[in-house]
Amino acid sequence: MYKTDGWNNSMTPVVIWLNGGPGFSSQIGNFISNGVLQITQSPLTNDTANVDQYNYTVTNKASSWADNATMVYVDQPAGAGFSFSSNNISDTMPSLVAADFMQFMYNLYYMYPEFVGRPLFLGGEGEAAQFIAVFANQLVLI
Repeated sequence: MYKTDGWNNSMTPVVIWLNGGPGFSSQIGNFISNGVLQITQSPLTNDTANVDQYNYTVTNKASSWADNATMVYVDQPAGAGFSFSSNNISDTMPSLVAADFMQFMYNLYYMYPEFVGRPLFLGGEGEAAQFIAVFANQLVLI
């Protein structure tokens, strides 16, 4: 999670970012699309081995979505990226994953009560759209 400089303003939005797949880590969006850090890969030249080797550099981006919103990157469904499941079962059907997402939202608002009542946006890329639609529907129902 990245809190924007104006995070203590009650109108600063919260953006939940999901990557598609299903099963891709949302850290892809974090480090490649819209997060505050950029990871750059450059090949190392090594004439003695036929193994591809790379050098990775982490730098601050000049601008990111976190300039205007608190960004929360969620790995879903359970088992994707850094997320886990206590029973090692990973559901990929959006309707089944929705219960886990709703528990996440409850925990987020419990841990960060200052986020309650702020504008909330669900964003993502690829197949995340099918999850976002179901999650948004669940949020509207509560």
